[in-house]
Amino acid sequence: MYTLDHIDDSLLWKAFIKGDDHAFTQLYDRYVRILYSYGLKMQPQPAIVEDAVQDLFVDLWRLRSGLSETDSVKFYLFRALRRRLHKSLRPEELPMHDSPDDFSAYMGVEPSFEDVLVTSELAEQKLEKLQHWLDKLPIRQQEALLLRYYQDFSYIEIAALFSITEQSARNLVQKALHKLRQLAFLMILPPFYYIINFFSGLGG
Repeated sequence: MYTLDHIDDSLLWKAFIKGDDHAFTQLYDRYVRILYSYGLKMQPQPAIVEDAVQDLFVDLWRLRSGLSETDSVKFYLFRALRRRLHKSLRPEELPMHDSPDDFSAYMGVEPSFEDVLVTSELAEQKLEKLQHWLDKLPIRQQEALLLRYYQDFSYIEIAALFSITEQSARNLVQKALHKLRQLAFLMILPPFYYIINFFSGLGG
């Protein structure tokens, strides 16, 4: 049976741009749901996001012969979708740019989001509460956290997506973490306050 399930993204991409429809299908299956979830953070209308994702893959197949190799297929797809969705937003809906001086950058060793959650042994209802707080952040901050801690994007990649400097990307993420820390404190939920403190590098 012909399967490409375990082939690296870069190899699939190379096969795809050479016209391999099986490689294209595998890339589609691998990323369509991830891209859709990411898109909803920028554009709240599911139909628009769904159309944008589908149109993205249609154009990729149509223009495949003119595409180049890429170091990160995920980054390429996220950037392409982000550009499409920005075109669907009204000017007042576009995320505001954050100043590089809005929040001082964290200079310590940063734990992964997954490590923090596993170590803290959060129950499902606590994760739901954390998601509720995330939804209270500005869209740009939500997107930055999603890219950094759920999609494992580097600060350099986030900076490239947002057209900002790497330092500004770090500041943006830390500003979002600081806001989550404030929300946890105001809600008087010590477990969450500790988690976000540790996560942001601000706790003792």
